[in-house]
Formats: sequence, structure tokens, C-alpha cells
Amino acid sequence: MAVPPGDSAPTPPTPTARRPGWWIAPAYLVMAALLVPWIVVLARTLPDRVVSANYRLAWVGFDALLAGSLVRTAWLAYRRSPFLVNIASVTAALLVVDAWFDVTTSPRGRELVEAFATAVLVELPLAALSMVLAHRAQLEIARTGAVRRHRWERHRDPVP
Repeated sequence: MAVPPGDSAPTPPTPTARRPGWWIAPAYLVMAALLVPWIVVLARTLPDRVVSANYRLAWVGFDALLAGSLVRTAWLAYRRSPFLVNIASVTAALLVVDAWFDVTTSPRGRELVEAFATAVLVELPLAALSMVLAHRAQLEIARTGAVRRHRWERHRDPVP
């Protein structure tokens, strides 16, 4: 199939493309397996309540990180960047973690209802949207080879 002038066909991966080492998958599986007994230890030994000297700092810092991730996701989506895959996935994870800890650390009553409503109506739907964005960006990368072209086109002189 001929490629029109000025267009470039996606380049298939070369055998010299950098791949993760053979040990990566087994290492992560071992870490996951080792985490299971640790979870059991925590479930049996952690107290139900703890007063933290840095509670405010932890939440403010986490929410600042989440805000930065949301801004970066918006910027990359606006630019239609292939790097949206990574940051949208991070944003989704941060939103799920935020929802989890908001609900599980809220006292009973009105604060728990507010945390639950925020999780169900805002954080979890936004996390799902972030995963949809990441998935669509990944499909675009697979379809077009966008990452490779993106790096090349950024440094190329414009064609008159």
C-alpha cells in the first residue's frame, strides 16, 4: 500500500526496541504474594483508631497531588498528547484512593454521608472517565504509532 507524500506509515517495533527484563513479571508477582501475609498482619494488629500528628498535612498534600494530576490530565487531553495514557491512569488511581480514604476515615453521620455521596457522584465517575481517556489514548497509540511520531514531529522543521 502506497503512503501519500508527507504522510508516514506507523513504524513497527524493531527487535532492538527496549523491553522490560525477563525478571520484571516474576518480581511483581512475588511482591504481590508477599503482600498477602502482610495484609493479614495489619488486619490483626492495627488499632481501629489512631491520632496522627500529620493528619492535616497528609490530606492537604494528597489533595494537592490530586489537583496537579487533574490539571496535567486536562492539559494532555487538550493537547491530544499520547502521554495522556500514563497521567490519566494515575489520576484514576488517585481518585479511587481519595474516595476510599474519604469514606473509610469519615466519622459516622453527616460526614460519612457526604464522603459517600462525593465518592459515588464525583470521584468514582471521574476515575472511570480518566480510565476511558487512558484507554482511548492507548488505542490511538496502537493504531497510529503516535508516541514515536509525536517525539519526531515535535523536533521537525515545519513543512511550508
